[in-house]
Amino acid sequence: MGKSFSINITIEGDIYQSNSTNQNYPSTIVALSDEQNKYMCWIGFYKGYMHVYSYKSGPKANYDYESSMQGFISIDISKYVDKKMNIQVIGERGKETKVYINGELIKTFQSGDEKFTYKYVTIGDLRVGRNLKFTGKIYNFAIYGVALTEEDILENYEEAKKFGL
Repeated sequence: MGKSFSINITIEGDIYQSNSTNQNYPSTIVALSDEQNKYMCWIGFYKGYMHVYSYKSGPKANYDYESSMQGFISIDISKYVDKKMNIQVIGERGKETKVYINGELIKTFQSGDEKFTYKYVTIGDLRVGRNLKFTGKIYNFAIYGVALTEEDILENYEEAKKFGL
């Protein structure tokens, strides 16, 4: 893996959740990182926004408004309060990252161009000891070493409907 990835995860949880230790960071849904804690991908909730990092290296962004920069986006997800969400993120290094919620393309942004391979996959927390835990339920999770097609995305969403979307 290194040039592209895709993540498919179905969750249910408070989108306004914050963690008690480090309130300037999102509660982590999933993260792919290397030994130096660089993130090929990091998806989390922060004050009603979903943050997605894609091949981003450098300072973390702590935005509670919609914004984007190379390798990062903050998306207002307030319309998903108290709802289950199927989240799919498809990233291609140096190109673009697409964010889908419940089968719908929500945002596209420019991916970072850092070359990362990942050693660690964490689900529901960033790293041991960071206390950036996601509070909620995770119904399914899949990671792919390729960029999913539109057909794959719709198929994953249809499969996720069995969890009551």
